[in-house]
Amino acid sequence: MIINILLMFVLGLVLGSFYCKIGTRLPLKQKLFTPSKCESCGHILKYNEKIPLLSYIFQHGKCNECHQRIPAIYPMFEFITGVLFVITYIVFKDFYNANLTILFALSFISSLLIIMVTDIRYMLIPNKLLLVSTLFTVSLKIILEVKNEVHKSFMDVGYALVIMSIYALIMFLIMYIIKKLGELIFRKDALGGGDVKMMAFVSAIVGYKLSIVIVFLGSFIALPFSIINSYRKNDALLPFGPYLAIATIILFLCNVSFDSLLEFIN
Repeated sequence: MIINILLMFVLGLVLGSFYCKIGTRLPLKQKLFTPSKCESCGHILKYNEKIPLLSYIFQHGKCNECHQRIPAIYPMFEFITGVLFVITYIVFKDFYNANLTILFALSFISSLLIIMVTDIRYMLIPNKLLLVSTLFTVSLKIILEVKNEVHKSFMDVGYALVIMSIYALIMFLIMYIIKKLGELIFRKDALGGGDVKMMAFVSAIVGYKLSIVIVFLGSFIALPFSIINSYRKNDALLPFGPYLAIATIILFLCNVSFDSLLEFIN
């Protein structure tokens, strides 16, 4: 148990570092597997300078070449990814077909984490990222449900795909209407197109009813940051994608369904 938790944490650290690379390079259409460089001086990082979390600690948060500060977001993101991987393992380790369930859960959470990076850095959620995330995560969800004998024929699988597509379309339309209403009321973009498509992806996995709850929870999480932003009279828009991702991860790891929420309320 302890060894598995440590392995999951280390895996999260390593993949968290890779997710940062994807999130910072994909929107700029840069190659993912070229050598990593210091953002300040362009120094090509050596292997001992690319150890997740530890390199930042040993280098005192500075580049060995130019001694400029390395953005703290990188080690923080690596650590958070490691923690989320551990929590995912603990939550799903006793499920039927646990290994496949954990793989599916990690795939979904990983997609959301990369979305957070791209939206924080560039206020952008790339279509390519959403497409790959949807295809991979939906495929794992279908395979898992077949293994769990939820679907026993090709007709069942086809029906499940149709239902997920309908859920995604419903949520897309809901978010699109919210976006247009926001533009009409505030006379500016209140919601990005990437947020609309992101929630369509989320809806395909968790259903449109829970996705609506996610939008409300994400708005609640974002509210204090929005108030602080207004207090500082900062006209820069806050990316909404990270708050939607946080809300999704919270409900997903708590294994919350819309029906269970209704039961709790009643």
